[in-house]
Amino acid sequence: MPVKRRPLIKRLIKNSLKQKKSLKKLGRVIFACEADARKAAERWLSENPHFILQNLKEYSETVLNQLGKPTARPTLKWIFQKFRNINEAIFEFKGAIQREVINLNDEQIKIIKLLGHECEKYYV
Repeated sequence: MPVKRRPLIKRLIKNSLKQKKSLKKLGRVIFACEADARKAAERWLSENPHFILQNLKEYSETVLNQLGKPTARPTLKWIFQKFRNINEAIFEFKGAIQREVINLNDEQIKIIKLLGHECEKYYV
């Protein structure tokens, strides 16, 4: 299992660096009006939804760290740790199979919403 984890972490770090570089490049562009700048920013965020977690401070949002204190800069490993107890319950009701996500707390729901619609549709 640890062998598979390392490439994932490397890939996440590499993607994070690419995102920061592309955001910096977008910041150098001079737009004709505010509407164009907003449209470009929204497009960039839709292409990079996981970048939001790295910038909780800009959204005035925090999550609890390992010590139970609020932080605006959680590690991705800690976010994954917070999602460990989320499960899917599958049950049959009146002949139909139902699936429900269980064990979601308020903080996990907040993180899911910050990750964006693509993530939200799987959990909430």
